[in-house]
Amino acid sequence: MYKGAIAIVILLLLSTFAGCKTMKAADQKTDQLFEQVVDAINENDMEAAYALTIQELIDKEKFAKDFDAIQALWGEEMDYEYVQAGIKMEVEPGLKIYIATYVVTKGDDTNFVVTISRAEYKTGQEGIYNLNIQPAVIQEAA
Repeated sequence: MYKGAIAIVILLLLSTFAGCKTMKAADQKTDQLFEQVVDAINENDMEAAYALTIQELIDKEKFAKDFDAIQALWGEEMDYEYVQAGIKMEVEPGLKIYIATYVVTKGDDTNFVVTISRAEYKTGQEGIYNLNIQPAVIQEAA
């Protein structure tokens, strides 16, 4: 009886650690993609940003218009820092979706909340399919 219960606990622990390792690797991929797209925004390089998307899902003309709006919000090129506020994964047949939220602070103390959605297909195709940037007000603890 105890051996069976111990085996179940060990299997649960191993599957939890495997899930954490998979999420950490996905987290790194999402972080890299986030850095690349924010660098493209910071450098006003729409083509580089568009190249990071799943182009079959994103109309280039609409993306260009949206990029102009993001660029107007973002402002001039400047150093920035970011912290990942959270990530979640959704699984569908043949598809994993990672949705990560970041808090970005530019050198002029302008803050943004950036949410990036990255799809990873079983076929190996992956990229951004949604990007949302909003101004943020960060309140420091008293």
